[in-house]
Amino acid sequence: MQMTMKHLGGSHQVLVIGDEMDATEIRSRDMNVLGSIDGPVNASGTLDRRVRNLVDSISTRIQPLRIFAWGWHGATVASGLGGDYNPVAIVDDIDRSCSMSTGTMTIIPTSHAGSKILRSLGVPVESIAEPNVGVVPTSILVDRSTVRDLLHIQDSEIVVALVGKRLSWQEVIRMAARFRSAAQHVDLVIPAGYLDHAQLVDVARKQGLLDMLHDSPSQLRHIDIVHGVDAVWAPLVAQYVESCEVLDVIETAMSGVPLVVSESHHVASVPEMGGLIATSKSQIDICGWIISLQGDTTEKLEIAEALKAHITPLASPSIFIEGLQLRMPSTF
Repeated sequence: MQMTMKHLGGSHQVLVIGDEMDATEIRSRDMNVLGSIDGPVNASGTLDRRVRNLVDSISTRIQPLRIFAWGWHGATVASGLGGDYNPVAIVDDIDRSCSMSTGTMTIIPTSHAGSKILRSLGVPVESIAEPNVGVVPTSILVDRSTVRDLLHIQDSEIVVALVGKRLSWQEVIRMAARFRSAAQHVDLVIPAGYLDHAQLVDVARKQGLLDMLHDSPSQLRHIDIVHGVDAVWAPLVAQYVESCEVLDVIETAMSGVPLVVSESHHVASVPEMGGLIATSKSQIDICGWIISLQGDTTEKLEIAEALKAHITPLASPSIFIEGLQLRMPSTF
């Protein structure tokens, strides 16, 4: 969102679908916040009407008015504005509990897998644009030793960061059990904000695997952790979740750190880069790849750097904005 506001001309204001705390966070990123509207999306259409009233009041004063929606929550609210404003939505995660209205709009997913999910929800094919991705490059602020110190795993032989707030906790448990069966100890770093954290920790404790799991320190960003570990693994998302979660994986691939991803991950369907990111055929392959980190990692590092060199220009802000402009409807 910040990338688009910076590169597209004109005045931009953010209407936050959330509470004042959410609005404060957006303001802290130097974005002009119009206000915030909170409430359940499907509670008698109240939230939709409040957004509609506010947008209509603005449109009488500012012409022309273009509406971008960021994320599935924003897209479902914007869909109620369809016929009058023809909004454009950029969507990576999808939540069936928030349903779309039938208004005219353009939805830009991040992968072909996302397009498939949208069609399964009844979104008209003509409303779904070709996938588009973009990631803002991030500077590294913390060195490797500091990351290890904060994780309290200074002497660990293998440290692997997990990617995805909606990753399958069952897959993590199965992998940890494989490590134990192979008499290998691998430290796995759970991403901050992981939605099934309690379930994962509870099952790991019962199976005697808890010593392999570590929470992300609050002082560190995901990208800082990535640069302080030996490698990164992106498990599949939970089966009950209609989420793609490809942007976090792409950002990780741009770090130049060894990354392992299953061919079944949604990121595999991202045009021009997915097939190079998601290459592992099975969980056994992934387990063997991670355990092999104990040996010479020169080849893995070379592959990671080559992947970074390939992906970085494809997911650059300028390419994303160009793709966004090509996907906007002519009436936008």
